[in-house]
Amino acid sequence: MKNIDPIFGYTPFTKIAKITGAIVTTIDPAREPTLPNAGIKALYTADTAGCKITSIDIKCLAGSSTGLVLLFITDDTDNLCLVKEIAVETYTPSDTVAGFETTEVFEDFQLEPGQTLYAGMLSVGSATNIIAHIADYLKPE
Repeated sequence: MKNIDPIFGYTPFTKIAKITGAIVTTIDPAREPTLPNAGIKALYTADTAGCKITSIDIKCLAGSSTGLVLLFITDDTDNLCLVKEIAVETYTPSDTVAGFETTEVFEDFQLEPGQTLYAGMLSVGSATNIIAHIADYLKPE
């Protein structure tokens, strides 16, 4: 069947969350933290048409230790659901060595209207910027 009402990313923009502390030093095996939690920051809540997450950048602002950046989305009852773990490697930045950074690109990471994207980290060891590149959807009129 032909799609006569396609939905495209309409308004591209960037949201940044600076996280300065880990969620906890250890986390339950199910990786289901609860809010409020100082180590978890909301990056974006999708509007009435939803949105597409095109990529996530991670930039440690000082030396980093081996750890994880965790991405969560909310379910229908606003519980956090883990959707992605991104490994952070140990780096010691200097005048000639850049700090740790990586980009995770997504082909089809979408949020439904009202869903929220959250980010947190485990044992990374330094303040970290987590940058989401997002495109809101525009519903055809």
